[in-house]
Parts: sequence; structure tokens; C-alpha cells
Amino acid sequence: MVPWLRTDLVVQLLVFLVVLVTHSSESKTTTAALLGKIKWRSIIKWTNLWIKTKRRISQKQDANPEISMTSVEIISSRGYPVEVHTVVTDDGYILEVHRIPHGKGQSTDSSTPLGKPVFLQHGFSTSDADWLISPSDRSLAFRLADLGYDVWLGNARGNIYSRKHANIDPSSEAYWKFSWDQMGTFDIPSVVNYILTKTGRAKLSYIGHSMGCAMFFVAMINRPELNDRIEVMMALAPATALAQMKSPIRYFAPFATPLQIVLRLLRTRAFLTRDDLMHRLQAAFCREQDRHKTFFCRNMVFALVDDDLRNISPDLWPVMDGHVPAGTSVRTAAQFAQNYNSGETFIPYSYGWLRNLQRYNGRLTPPPYELNKVTCPVYIFYGDNDLLVGPGDVAWLAGKLGNVKESIKVDHELYNHFDFLWATDNNRVLYDPIISRLPSAL
Repeated sequence: MVPWLRTDLVVQLLVFLVVLVTHSSESKTTTAALLGKIKWRSIIKWTNLWIKTKRRISQKQDANPEISMTSVEIISSRGYPVEVHTVVTDDGYILEVHRIPHGKGQSTDSSTPLGKPVFLQHGFSTSDADWLISPSDRSLAFRLADLGYDVWLGNARGNIYSRKHANIDPSSEAYWKFSWDQMGTFDIPSVVNYILTKTGRAKLSYIGHSMGCAMFFVAMINRPELNDRIEVMMALAPATALAQMKSPIRYFAPFATPLQIVLRLLRTRAFLTRDDLMHRLQAAFCREQDRHKTFFCRNMVFALVDDDLRNISPDLWPVMDGHVPAGTSVRTAAQFAQNYNSGETFIPYSYGWLRNLQRYNGRLTPPPYELNKVTCPVYIFYGDNDLLVGPGDVAWLAGKLGNVKESIKVDHELYNHFDFLWATDNNRVLYDPIISRLPSAL
């Protein structure tokens, strides 16, 4: 089998068919009827055609140059200072962290102290571009920098900026044996300590979105001394217990284990990367006016969460597609499914009964994380229309954490999962409330 086909084609077809079946089943169409309508010969014909023409198809160039820019290039092109830092975790993963030390046009005099550090961490299969691609006046990262904060942007292991290791080849299976357990146990502590050492500060503020919150909670539980180094944590749509999840993910969650076995046999490494087959097909064949409107032209990450994007400007859609997805591991995706399957709890990755017995001190299932060990101040923000992290799961989390200061519903009845990053009215409904609860910049 052709190597690129083996890795991303199979993953994309599985995801595409799951979401397709989901949408069809919700429209009263049975799976059997759906499969009966599929023209399998046409699929084979189109697959063969794509293999033959793959090298001749190039992405269409869109008007906005930020579609193809890196995070560093976006920051620089907006007129802000930017630094690139490399952090090596205790288990050898090499992470790229981006820094905006101050706002646009502000003094760079060494005698002027920088503001307090704020660390922003993205969610599942994305990158720090999440915080950057909105217009500068409604981007949280740029707004914080302009207010005088020293802004640090994390990139989780396995994404396009942090796909390196001190000893392991990222193309090998060994590199991808991680979930958000390792991101929390190793990535977050390493980056937090690096930032505090670099800035000479005793504490920092942390803002996480979705899985970026799960990573943080794991870090505080496994490294409890870190709680004293966090001035405040802002949890945006925190993904922990997912028992009340309503996104299409719930339809294939029961099949997470057999799907992992299939992908392992097919030697699939990365999951949902920016250069995958579906992304290239959409870039080649989707018209601008079809983006996120017709089913085929929906970004797979957004389709899985089932956000309707009605609160996000269509001008931003192509830029979002240029940066999402950014890649993660199959295990990370499976852990979302496992947490849904396990009900109202927040659990580590399950390796199967036999390996769980070895890894979790004789337990057949992973022991739930003790969320009461998260003792730093936490503010939770959630949306009523979030199909991945619903209000019920947020209420459960708020009752478990050790020091919740406030649980705040965003004042927008249609607010959903990705609105936390890109909604046009975020300044009013989200960012101003966040900033008002942060410590002063100096």
C-alpha cells in the first residue's frame, strides 16, 4: 500500500463515514439503507483517480496570506514582537513555544520590566494558531499583549510545531504512544517551569481551551507542587467528563478499541494532520462559497464536534481551515471516546485489561483522576450550545475541582465549542470577562 495512503486516507475515510452515518441516522435514514446507496465502484474509481493525479493537484491560493503562514509569521506580520523557544520534556519530546513579550509599538527598553506571564494552551489536534487568526482587536493573545502581559503560546506534542524528539524518530510508532496523560504529566510542567525560569517570575496565569484544560488538570494532579505556581487558571470549555456529550463522536466512541486495532495494523501514526488527504481534496475541489456549508467541504475537526460556525465570520473560515487540524496521536483521540464511555468521571488512558493490570497497580480499569487535587484558583467558562462539553459535564467538573472561584455561562444562547476561539463578539461575551478576572499585567 502506498505509504501516504496507508496513513491518512484510511483515517479520513473512517472519520468521514462515521460523520456521514451520524448525519444520515439523525435524518431517519438507516445505516443499511445508506450503505446500499453507496456506489462502491465509483468510490474505487475516484480513489484510483486521486492516486494518479495526487501530485498534479495543488491547493488553490486564497486571498488571505495567513492561510499558509506559520504562527510566528502571523504574529510578525501583525506588527508584534515574537520569540521562538524550545522546551525539552523529561521524556524527550521537543516542544516549540511562541512568545509575544509585549504589545505592538510598546517599549523594548531593557530597563522596562515585562508584564506578568500568561500561558495559553490550545485543544485537540490544533496549534497555538487558534489564539492568533482572529483579527488582532478580537484575538485573545494580541489583546493580552497590548494590555501589557507577557504572552506565551504552547504547542502540544505531536502537532506541526512540536513533532520532534531527542531520541525517537517522529515517523516511528514509538513516538506516537502518547495521550493527554503524557501531555499533562510532561508537557505542561516542562513549559510552566521554563516560562517561570525565563521570566524570573514566581507564578503565571494559564488559559486553556478544551483539551488544554484536561492537560492542565493532569499536570496539577500529578505534579501538585505546580498549583502554587499558578496565579489563576481560566478553563474555556474544559474537556474532562464527557458523559453528556452530544457531538457525533459519541456514535463511534463504543468502537474506539477495535478502531485503534485497525489503525495500528495499518501502521497509522498521526491523527488528523493538516496535510491529510481530506484536507487536500477540499482545498482542490471546494469552492469558497461551499466552505463549511456542504457536507464534503466541512473541516473534519469541526464536523466531529458538529459546530455550526454561525457565530464565526465566513471570512475567517479559510484561515481556520489552513491551520486546523494540526495533528495529534490516535491515542489522544481514543481517550476522548474512553472518557465518554466511562460516564461522569475523568480517567487516564485505558490500555486494555491486561496492560491496565500492570500499569494501574492491579486495576482492570484506569483509576479516576482526583480533581480535588487541583487547588489553584480556577474560573470556568462554558457555552449552552456546546455539543462536546455540555453544561451538565461542566457542573460535574465544578463540583470536583478543589478551588473553583466561579463557573460562568457565556452570555450567548448559541455559543458552542469553537466560538471560544473565533466568535465575532468574543470581546464582549468572553474576553472582557476573562481579562477582568486576571491579575493586573504589571
